[in-house]
Amino acid sequence: MLEALRGQADLALAKLRVTAMSQNPSIKGSSREEVIREFVRCFLPSSYAIGHGEVFSERNERSKQVDIIIHDELFSPVFKTADGGILVPCEAVYGIAEVKTRLDTTGWRQALDNIASVKSLERATSDLIDILPNRSIRLGPGLAVTGLKRPHNPYLGIIVGLEGLSTDKLVSDLNDRASRGKVEKALLPDMIACVDNGHLITRYNKRDTRPIQIGTATLTDSYDGFHAFRVDDFVLSSLHLGLNVLLSFIRLKNRDITSQWLDELLWVEMKTKVETLLALREHLGVPPEQGDWDAMEAEALARGDHEVLRKLQDLRQKPPV
Repeated sequence: MLEALRGQADLALAKLRVTAMSQNPSIKGSSREEVIREFVRCFLPSSYAIGHGEVFSERNERSKQVDIIIHDELFSPVFKTADGGILVPCEAVYGIAEVKTRLDTTGWRQALDNIASVKSLERATSDLIDILPNRSIRLGPGLAVTGLKRPHNPYLGIIVGLEGLSTDKLVSDLNDRASRGKVEKALLPDMIACVDNGHLITRYNKRDTRPIQIGTATLTDSYDGFHAFRVDDFVLSSLHLGLNVLLSFIRLKNRDITSQWLDELLWVEMKTKVETLLALREHLGVPPEQGDWDAMEAEALARGDHEVLRKLQDLRQKPPV
C-alpha cells in the first residue's frame, strides 16, 4: 500500500508543478485545490466523500468557505449549491483542509481562521457505543460506558502549503498559539504539509519511553505541542498515511431530528388554521381579534407544543400581509 500511495503522491506533486506555470492566480489556486482533493480521495474507503463549501451547525452557525471537506457519504444529508460546492451539517464532517498556493503571513492566518471556523461549531459528542452515525449500542439497566476522557468525534484539520513561510516560523507560531489556553489550542490544525520545504508538521505528546507520541492521542486539546518531520518528497504520502490514522479514531454521531420533524408537522397543522382564519377575516374586511390569537396560543400551550407557541407569538406580532 505504501508504494502505491507514494506513486499517487508523486503524481500529485507532478500535477502541482504543472499548475504552478499558470499566470492566473485564481486558476492556479483552484487547480491546486482540485489536485489535493483528488489525492486525498485516493485510498480512502467509499464511506468518505470529498467536497468543498461550508459547514453549518444545528444553531444555524456557518463556517467560512473551506477548500476540502471530508464528510460522511452514507448516513448524512449533504446539500449541493449552484456553484458546485456543498453545505454539510457539522455532524457529518470528519475533517477539513485548506490548500494555500503561497503560505505567507496572510495565507497562514486565513487558513488557521478557516480551520477554526469549523472546529468551533458545536455538536453532540460521540463515544464508544456509537457504532454508526445513526446507530448506538443500547446499554441495559445499571450499565454505563466509563473511562472516556475525550469525545470520539473531534474535527480533523489539515493545511497544505505549497510554498511560503519557513517550517521553523510555522512551528513557533503554532506552539505559541497552543500555549494561550485550551480553547485556542483545540481550534488549531492537526497536520500541516509544507510541500516545497518537505516537512510534515503534526501535534505530539512527550513520552519517557519514546522520543515523542503522535496519532489519535493528540486529537482535541490533549497534546503538548507541534513537531516538524523532514520527509522531503514523501510529504504528501506521509500526510495521507496520517490522515488514515486519525480518521480511524473518529466516530460520527448524527443529530436526532425526530423532535424537529414533529415540531414541523404540528406547526404546519396550526399554520393551516391561522391561514384559514386570516383569509376569513380578510373576506369579512375585519382584522383578526385578540381572542382568536389567544385561543390558538392556549391550544398550543395545552398540548405542550412550545415551538408552535413561539412561532404563533412571532406571527401574532407581525401577521402575513
